[in-house]
Amino acid sequence: KHFKKTGPGQRLDSSSSAPIPSVVAGAAQGGGIDRVAASDIAAQAAIKRLYKAEPQISSSQKKIQMIAQRELEEERRRNDPKYALEQLGLEEKRPGPDVREFEHADVIKGVYFTCELLGDDEAMTKPELMNALEEFL
Repeated sequence: KHFKKTGPGQRLDSSSSAPIPSVVAGAAQGGGIDRVAASDIAAQAAIKRLYKAEPQISSSQKKIQMIAQRELEEERRRNDPKYALEQLGLEEKRPGPDVREFEHADVIKGVYFTCELLGDDEAMTKPELMNALEEFL
């Protein structure tokens, strides 16, 4: 296998002892250069394999992914409480400020409040304070 690259053969019983110079091509003559080129090509191929892009997704795989995404989105909507209210034709009531008046609120008139916005030196009852805050704001 490797003997073909070495050139024409010689007979052992021939009288000429000087070898005939022949031009040898390829690996035998410049083996180092060819090996460097081959290793460069191999390195480039390895880098290309490492950094190659994601594999192309076929159209059927894309279709399956889209269907799965749609189903997940629909399931999320079904689990959402707002969606259940929409299905029933109801709207969620926005809770306003929770103001509670107690039975004894009118009895307690001697409680005074202060506010940092109006100054700590002013003490007012709750309705007066609320009116003053509304005027201030």
